[in-house]
Amino acid sequence: MILVSTYAPQIDGMFTAILIITGVAFFIVEGGLLWFIFKYRERPGSGRKAYYTHGNVKAEYVWTAFPAVVVVGLGLVSNHYWKEIKGRNSVPADAYPIKVHAKQFEWLFTYPGADGQLGTDDDVVEVRNRLHVPVGRPIVLEEESEDVIHSVFVPAFRLKQD
Repeated sequence: MILVSTYAPQIDGMFTAILIITGVAFFIVEGGLLWFIFKYRERPGSGRKAYYTHGNVKAEYVWTAFPAVVVVGLGLVSNHYWKEIKGRNSVPADAYPIKVHAKQFEWLFTYPGADGQLGTDDDVVEVRNRLHVPVGRPIVLEEESEDVIHSVFVPAFRLKQD
């Protein structure tokens, strides 16, 4: 996938880490499931009867605590990226402003005119469903909605915002 934003490698790294963690967990759980299926399957003439067991409290603590620690760890690691991307000081002073007006089944983008400011008479108003950005210059999207909550999603920017 194309890396357009400056923080795309960090976002991709977090997705890769989550993919690896969940992939390992998937294979461990599925391996355990297959092992139990074959080890404890019914065999003719075995004479074994099923019995009820309450469980193992230690095991329950472990399989509850371990995922919780992993999730908290991912949250702590990603907090730095969150501040970098969404923090108060994340928008550079020279960022090019673009207004995004969402309504059912369409996006309206308003671009600043020659003065570089939104809300003035020279704005290029309402370019429908097309986002154009200047190359090599930071941008900031100012979002508003006409009817309900919408999400702006630009995969190449690794940007999704309600």
